[in-house]
Amino acid sequence: MKGWIAAILALLVGVAPARAEELKLVTAHLPPFTMEGTDRPGFAIEMMQEVARRAGLSVSVNFRSWVRAQADAHNGSGVAILPLARTPERENRYTWVGEMFGIEVNFVDVAGKGYSLDAARSLNSVIVQEGTSFVSSLKSAGFGNLITRPDTTTNGRMLVGGRAEAWYVARLEALWVWKNAGFPGKPTIGPKVEDEKQWLALSPGADPALVERLRAAMASVIADGTRERIIRSYLE
Repeated sequence: MKGWIAAILALLVGVAPARAEELKLVTAHLPPFTMEGTDRPGFAIEMMQEVARRAGLSVSVNFRSWVRAQADAHNGSGVAILPLARTPERENRYTWVGEMFGIEVNFVDVAGKGYSLDAARSLNSVIVQEGTSFVSSLKSAGFGNLITRPDTTTNGRMLVGGRAEAWYVARLEALWVWKNAGFPGKPTIGPKVEDEKQWLALSPGADPALVERLRAAMASVIADGTRERIIRSYLE
């Protein structure tokens, strides 16, 4: 009898479904794109989870500072990172999988000014998140008045507290932080300065087969409207 039981158990083990291959994802707290310690993880992560599912993968999400997340992906093997702007400085540091969505970037203030790029250049202080492409783009535009901090909510708090005259940030991110941090009043958002595409990327030298699986899955998530449904659910 024991022999029969052992044989049945061995058979069941043999037909058990294999666990999905796990993809390590590194990111930072960048609401509402990627969020740590909240009911929902952010629409970029939800989109990535669906991309991974269609590619036959599972995802482990690891939050870091944005600077460290970029370093971990660059120095790792097959590590994913999002949402990452594809800049000339980053081009050879990652394997670029595909565009996920676009963002509008603006100067935000609490004095009702609505600063343009030229107007903000003459301010005493502009706060911007450390490690983002926004830092390099403003420096390239001649900004010598930047204050950088690693946390986006801290940046908003510094603006509200009068420790910076403007905050350079994705429009959607500023509005989300404002609402969820309980900041008083409404922010003034200046004219659009740039549109920036946000990408999914992998460590340099990533397996080409993995890249193609993810690209195909992402294309299907975009084509069938899943991406738009996920994003819309955060904005309603």
